[in-house]
Amino acid sequence: MKSTASLPKPEAVSTSQSLSEPVQLTPLTASSNGFAFGRILISELKLLLKGQRWWWYVIAIGLFIASLVNKTENVRAFILPSAWLWPILIWSGLGNREIQNNVHQMVFSSAAPLWRQLPATWLAGFLVTILTGSGAALNLLGAGDGVGLLAWISAAIFIPSFALASGVLSNSHKLFEVVYVALWYLGPMNRVLPVDYLGANSSGNIGFFIPLSIALIVIAFIGRARQLQN
Repeated sequence: MKSTASLPKPEAVSTSQSLSEPVQLTPLTASSNGFAFGRILISELKLLLKGQRWWWYVIAIGLFIASLVNKTENVRAFILPSAWLWPILIWSGLGNREIQNNVHQMVFSSAAPLWRQLPATWLAGFLVTILTGSGAALNLLGAGDGVGLLAWISAAIFIPSFALASGVLSNSHKLFEVVYVALWYLGPMNRVLPVDYLGANSSGNIGFFIPLSIALIVIAFIGRARQLQN
């Protein structure tokens, strides 16, 4: 009688065969990558607005309505500067929120933090800027004020760029808050210095502030790349 002790068990045969079969991985499509960036952007926008009380939104809506019903010159000189000072505590979290909340190790180790998370952070800040200043933009557009509208676009790019670069370089929200309030007070509000980035009383000097915004974005990327290396 032949012994069957040396015969392999069916389970073992099937297991060895499955292990020997090549594994094929399906690469992510471009749409999957785009969807991932969209989710990151939505998450960044939620984090920026998290913790805002109901009265914050009431005042923001009030500034939006005031921008629509007032004369264009008053909107440029007074209402838009107020609308773009109101979210200062939101902008000041750009670029440093990860370190302030002690989650930078997790965020910096995620997939492509330099090319996904940082652009999403800037874009979220840009969207907040557009939303809070949209009433003024509609007023300028309706009045045919092309100079004011160009200044509005320039400022909408400059504010989140300045906030992001300040946050990345200082790892704190204080630098942006102090310098931005100083620029706001000495420039658009009182014309002490020629830094009317809002175009409140001038053309907005877009030939200076748009290149400066691009430089600030580059600085933010370089600073974040160094943080990732460390």
